[in-house]
Amino acid sequence: MLKNAIEAISAESEAEIKKENAQIILKTRALLQHTIGNQQFKQVIKIDIIDNGCGIPENLLKDIFYPTISGKNSSGLGLSIAQSLVQIHQGIIEVESAISQTTFSIYLPVNNV
Repeated sequence: MLKNAIEAISAESEAEIKKENAQIILKTRALLQHTIGNQQFKQVIKIDIIDNGCGIPENLLKDIFYPTISGKNSSGLGLSIAQSLVQIHQGIIEVESAISQTTFSIYLPVNNV
């Protein structure tokens, strides 16, 4: 997912930002009593990956987690694999995108052993 963010801030398009203003921000935090799907967890780790690249076209946004859906010249498997790995751990990935800001949020429950 970081690789996607790096590619987004490096992409050449009409909405391209100046390279010196390119940013990727990682935010992490713990959430208490958070619900994922229909299950509530005592503690969840939230990881946000935010970039100020060109954004994801709205017509692709709802389908980006399907295999082979990509807005670039790649296989389109990266987000599908990331989603599968997160789901194996009972987590979820959410995305919000507009020109100059895309945020992928990963929610992973913490299992107290």
